[in-house]
Amino acid sequence: MFLHLPAQIRFAASVARMAFEAQIIISIRTLGMMGVVPAAPAENRRMVLEKVKAFQSSTQAAAQLAAAGKPMEAVMTGAMAPYRRATASNYKRLTRPPKSSR
Repeated sequence: MFLHLPAQIRFAASVARMAFEAQIIISIRTLGMMGVVPAAPAENRRMVLEKVKAFQSSTQAAAQLAAAGKPMEAVMTGAMAPYRRATASNYKRLTRPPKSSR
């Protein structure tokens, strides 16, 4: 059975998932900075640059959608999409089990 959810509910669920993943990412990165867990040497730089890139993509998407007269739900979803992609990618990358060295 396929469930059709209103755009506002889909948006809220996406933001909730992003917030959950962000908390895990923040915890892992903080532990990496403290030296508790292994972290890539470039992780701190990557952390800063990805935020700049997501902000640029977000503002561009929101401006284009708003200028095209799209509904507010579409503008908000478009604005959050770059952050959501970055968060999902980081969550997947940082929670992956370490490669075993044989």
